Amino acid sequence: MINSIGSAWREHLRSGFPPTDRVYADFRLIEYPDLETGAAVYTLAREDNLIDRGNCESATAPMLLGETVPALSNATFVRSADFAHGGTYSYKITKTVAAGTVGLVYLDDAAIAASTADMHGLVAGETYEYSFWVYVPTASGIDVSEIDLICRNYKASAADWSTVEDSAAPTALDTWQKISGEFTLDTDATGFVIYFRAASAAADTEYFHVDDIRLTAHTVPGSHYLSSGYIETLCPMTEKFTLQIKFKPTFAYDTASNQPLFSWYVDANSYFLCQYQQANDVFWLRWYDGGTERLLASAQYDNGAAFRNVNQWITLTAAIDLSTGSTAGSALWMDKTQDDTAWSGNIDAKVTEFNKLQIRAYNGTAGAYDIAYVRLFPNLVATDAQVQNDFKDVENEEIFWCLDGHGTGRTRANITRFVRSITTTKNVENPANGAQTASIASFSLNNTAGEFSDDQYAAYAPESDQFNGLVTQKYLQKRSGITIENWYGGDFDTVFFGKLTGGGYTRQTDNDKFGVVYCSAEDYVGLIARKTVRRGRYWENADLVDTATETDSLLHLITRLATKKEVYNYLPDASFDSSAPTNSWTASSTDVAIARSTSYSLFGNNSGQITYTVPGQAYATVTYTGKKKLNVGETWTFYGWLQSTAAKSDTDNRVYLSEESSSGSIDLTAAAYTLTGVEGFKKFEVTHTITSSGSDRLACYISGSTGDIIRPDAVHLIVGDRALNYFVANDNTGASGIEAATDADYDSYDTIGFDVQSVAITHPWRRVEANESLWDYVKDLSNATVARSGLNSAGTFRYRSRLSSDYSDPVPMGTLTETMGVAVETETQEANRVVVHGANFVKHGGTKIMWDAQASNVWALSTENTLSESVSTGVTWPSTASYGNEFIAKYGESGEYPEEEKSSYTYNPPVKEYNHAYDGAADVYNFLFGWLWGK
Repeated sequence: MINSIGSAWREHLRSGFPPTDRVYADFRLIEYPDLETGAAVYTLAREDNLIDRGNCESATAPMLLGETVPALSNATFVRSADFAHGGTYSYKITKTVAAGTVGLVYLDDAAIAASTADMHGLVAGETYEYSFWVYVPTASGIDVSEIDLICRNYKASAADWSTVEDSAAPTALDTWQKISGEFTLDTDATGFVIYFRAASAAADTEYFHVDDIRLTAHTVPGSHYLSSGYIETLCPMTEKFTLQIKFKPTFAYDTASNQPLFSWYVDANSYFLCQYQQANDVFWLRWYDGGTERLLASAQYDNGAAFRNVNQWITLTAAIDLSTGSTAGSALWMDKTQDDTAWSGNIDAKVTEFNKLQIRAYNGTAGAYDIAYVRLFPNLVATDAQVQNDFKDVENEEIFWCLDGHGTGRTRANITRFVRSITTTKNVENPANGAQTASIASFSLNNTAGEFSDDQYAAYAPESDQFNGLVTQKYLQKRSGITIENWYGGDFDTVFFGKLTGGGYTRQTDNDKFGVVYCSAEDYVGLIARKTVRRGRYWENADLVDTATETDSLLHLITRLATKKEVYNYLPDASFDSSAPTNSWTASSTDVAIARSTSYSLFGNNSGQITYTVPGQAYATVTYTGKKKLNVGETWTFYGWLQSTAAKSDTDNRVYLSEESSSGSIDLTAAAYTLTGVEGFKKFEVTHTITSSGSDRLACYISGSTGDIIRPDAVHLIVGDRALNYFVANDNTGASGIEAATDADYDSYDTIGFDVQSVAITHPWRRVEANESLWDYVKDLSNATVARSGLNSAGTFRYRSRLSSDYSDPVPMGTLTETMGVAVETETQEANRVVVHGANFVKHGGTKIMWDAQASNVWALSTENTLSESVSTGVTWPSTASYGNEFIAKYGESGEYPEEEKSSYTYNPPVKEYNHAYDGAADVYNFLFGWLWGK
């Protein structure tokens, strides 16, 4: 049984035609994470089987999409152990009316009369595949020709039901037969029903059995779709761009409110918005930057009665050129139909910096949509031919939001034109060891002009076949992300998602004529398997798997140690929300004033405000004298956003990142900034690499010229060689412009999604040890819960446990008649087993003494019956000369003192834990007592 091959691949394998592959490489590895301000929710696409409990093993009937009580008409539908195609049970359908009336068993919870406006989870205009197995015993009395499966939809335009599928009937008795087919719903369908039928000619009490029922569709690429809330990401809008978004409205066409789909918003005078305009029943693109709002509009929508049906999956493509100043240059497509090519009037010139893209919202107000994916091509105005060809030959870098359970977008470039060959090895979830190994994609690329030579440097321009970047970037020396897609019929399956292995782009020249690059990539199983933590972690009383509360789920917590990215911001008061910004920032002179502004902000309610009476600087200093140190060769980046209401381009308008010691500056890097005065907040960054082992602090400078008023916001100091599209709100405040690196705040964002089932078992204590593979811990969880786990082709973590309340064995997809390179290897099966090794931890609520230094009798006590040891500065205690490099404490009962002292001993806690005295030469610490407490 093969369950790991996507529907498109199965179609190609059956027909004998190879898939149409596209290969994308993420050379720059730039991510656009969700800032998590919009509480985005993702829903599983359910493309594996739209029939719940389709294997017929559950006492709850097999039905559509979460429904549990079937509608019945003159028939019963009960689980039976008399016959089974797979497993132990099938479902028996028995007619309960005499010949002359049909018997119907619906796989949904409402019959025809109640379903005219209920699609039961299916989507108008979509194509579905179905299959089921049927067994007709001779003793049943029913004729095989009297059995079929019917699918019908209600058409609003006709105000009537029509049959979209009437399946073939079985042809033989006393054997299991597979019945399969496909149907396409009408684009104006508003209701749907699916039911088994015992024809009117069948007699009362005649029956048949069905098993392994499947209904599948390819409506959403990947694993999830965005269904609630919205994504807000720091993705600047360029003057020219193309954006494509696949979505399904979940509102009625005559909704009473406008429904935003995506937007860039600065204020009421500056925005780019796509919305459903309820007054006109059309989709609008609205552009406004301080002049006059202009529109591009789609054709009209309704419920399909007279116009296009709005309640189906729609692909909107917008190719935008905001540089023309006229009505020309932009276009709007709805499902590849070019609805509009002229703005409603001459458009505003783009002068504002639009920093934040909201997907599924406008200025924090969400629209009612399911969104499958978003593709953004900065600086590209697509042609109609490119849209019709699904951007197959577009070479420009794009940003792709897959929305597969997370909101992180990623850059990528199409390199299909270079591909010579592809081999993929899909390692499926293995029930023998609980979890899969990494899946592999191997491919070769033409390198005839040195396109993939990592020692040739030029400005990054994938549309010109330049991928390595400058000598400071060296993108080809990094582990590029790799995505392989299988396209067909205007949509796609993700075949592989992962990263190059350590070999990178391995070059080879054959016969001195042409160059070839050989690459190998692995999915994120390999990433998790190689990931370890520097310090151990533990959790108490967490569930093994909890989909409702992921912060209390060991599976999520452990996996995210590898897949969730942490970003530390070392600069305090990052959004200047403190009432005293001078605690964190220092002025170079009294002629530079540091305050905060409540009138301007990018994040939070304020920004900083630096007023320069004369040229000068405002700076913040971070010291690295604690656990966090500066290391030679380490790269740091200072970035944030600046705003001014006047143009600024003087030589003094610079930002600096200075490497310093307590004696002063050692080295620094500067970068100029230019502001027009009308663009709002504009991003800046400067990067510096540590040069001296004597450096113990970094200072971040914002320099200005005479009369400048510069407003910084969302300032960051991070480890890394470039600014991130992310904001970490370090709300600590420094003192006199200095802050310790150990006080850095951090935040994190997801890079993969989860498709898992809950196992409501609480584990009293779980620890992850340092320097051990996190994948081993994932496999332990899988073994303990009799589960299969791993990464699917879209890069989503998938987990199915037999201990889950909603677990059922998958229904086979079918039989591949042509293998086309699919290899099958037989392995010896082993009995399922769960081996548990553990110790019983008993928790006590009270505090107990675990170790008492005084009672251990290791040290001589003073005349005051206390432990007193003098320790000089820099000296280890206990002394390694006396006690060795590792000191092992001796356990004893609390209060276990020499016999003659037991009756009279009392402990009076000292006021201080140590006395400090200076003897003129060294600091001396007198340790009076030592207890180790525990619970």
